[in-house]
Amino acid sequence: GLLRIALSVMALAALSCAYTASAHAAEPFFMKQTGGIYHYVRESDTTFASIKAKIETGYYSSRGVRNLIFYCPYKATEDFRGVPAVDFFATNPNTGTVDDFGAMVTTAHAHGMAVIAYMGLLFFDPTSPIWVKAQKDHKAGTNSPEANMFLWADDGEGDVADYGGWEYSDVAGSWFATSWERPAIYLGTPDGKAFVKSVLKFWMDLGVDGFEYDSLESFWGVDFATLKDVLVTYPNSYSNGQKYLIRDGPGASVENAEESATIGLTHVLLSGDAEDRS
Repeated sequence: GLLRIALSVMALAALSCAYTASAHAAEPFFMKQTGGIYHYVRESDTTFASIKAKIETGYYSSRGVRNLIFYCPYKATEDFRGVPAVDFFATNPNTGTVDDFGAMVTTAHAHGMAVIAYMGLLFFDPTSPIWVKAQKDHKAGTNSPEANMFLWADDGEGDVADYGGWEYSDVAGSWFATSWERPAIYLGTPDGKAFVKSVLKFWMDLGVDGFEYDSLESFWGVDFATLKDVLVTYPNSYSNGQKYLIRDGPGASVENAEESATIGLTHVLLSGDAEDRS
């Protein structure tokens, strides 16, 4: 995993995961802080059960790690290191089961640690059963939640979101909006918003303490109010305790800090070797 010691202490303190330096007085000063470690479980042999066992041995706490971050823990393809979802409500076979993930979170909490999930809520992989059903329903004129989660058009000439476009589906007999060349989830309809909230609910029910959101600028059918409602207000109000909610680290900049504040996200600059990025 990629160790991100630079995670904002202020943002993480809201999760009540403060690191007590006095309990580890013999450790170097750089271990006496709140750190986070990223797990790219989609592309590794690391399982949730093995992480649970490492928590129990003190592997993380002894190194000053109080936050475990999982890059797209749901069932996905290997593209973009595992972002395009095949099923948001399942896990990849190489990582273990959903129950394994939940047991790991329970153990993390028992050891004073938080668990954060990186979520790519922009699109589906074309093999997703939801997208397959949506195309068939649209073709048949069926007013289903699946069909209503996507934006359809008679031609491919409309405006697009950043990194978006239009493609034609022979199955649906229609053009549809894309994000990063994949079927885009459309937050401009109640069904689109409800679906994204259901994904967040699923992972919060497993105990996740917060989310890092992929490529905010690439969402379709949104304004700041919609992003705040779906990505900030909903998770904060779903269960007790403030959530760790940020945009993806490389996507945060000085220029969009005010935008993040308007949406309600904590703005954390993690990358680069310059005053406006680190």
